[in-house]
Amino acid sequence: MSVRVLPSGERALLVEVADAGAAHRLAAHARTHSALVEEAVAGARTVLLVARPGIEVSRLREVLEGAAAPTASSTPPGELRIDVRYDGADLAEVADAVGLSTEEVVRRHSEARYVVEFIGFAPGFGYLTGLDPILQLPRRTSPRPSVPAGSVA
Repeated sequence: MSVRVLPSGERALLVEVADAGAAHRLAAHARTHSALVEEAVAGARTVLLVARPGIEVSRLREVLEGAAAPTASSTPPGELRIDVRYDGADLAEVADAVGLSTEEVVRRHSEARYVVEFIGFAPGFGYLTGLDPILQLPRRTSPRPSVPAGSVA
């Protein structure tokens, strides 16, 4: 596994990897080293490894030595179905921007399988992959000051 390792405070290392899949595999592998690792947090292309209190941060490199081909976590990911009502103010705008009917936007969006790759800055703010590429749009030029509860963005 090709990685770049950076110090991150007194008890942690930040490990840069190729992609989110490698990050998740490394984090799962690191969690099997619970005597050394207090926490392993996967990001988009990084894993933060936090040493247990009293463990020298340099010992976290031992976790990487056995990670040449880490296996996926033995715990299968959970699946969650979220019912969505497609009646928001932006639906027609999205359809127009991508050159599809609103019905086709709804079909493509609702048939996709999304994966929460990592959790963001706020509790429950998951960064998802799996969106049909044609539906990917840039951020709004001006963010909304208020977003209705239950909105999908």
